[in-house]
Amino acid sequence: MSNSNAQKLSDNVIKVFNATQKVVDGLADGQRKQIKDLVTDVAGTTNMSANEVLGFVSYFAHNIEPEAHVRRGKLGGLVKGARKVSLPKKPKAVKVVAVADAPDASDAN
Repeated sequence: MSNSNAQKLSDNVIKVFNATQKVVDGLADGQRKQIKDLVTDVAGTTNMSANEVLGFVSYFAHNIEPEAHVRRGKLGGLVKGARKVSLPKKPKAVKVVAVADAPDASDAN
């Protein structure tokens, strides 16, 4: 790989990271954006295809921890703001079940 190709590639990466940072800065605190929508926005801004941008946007999203974080699931995506701290759950109390009095054989008569 020649030096000029390496320079072009690094320029593209910087362009993608800057475009992603602009989108994240535009989000309100607590607002979320799907990764696929983020990729589409960044691809449109940088005039690159979504396939070229996807890996860099994903890397950026997973490594921007103080400013935003990634959540999985139905309400997943890139969420602006710090991750909520979850407190450890209290252990459940053990229920004591009293054994019912068994019927005696003499009661059957």
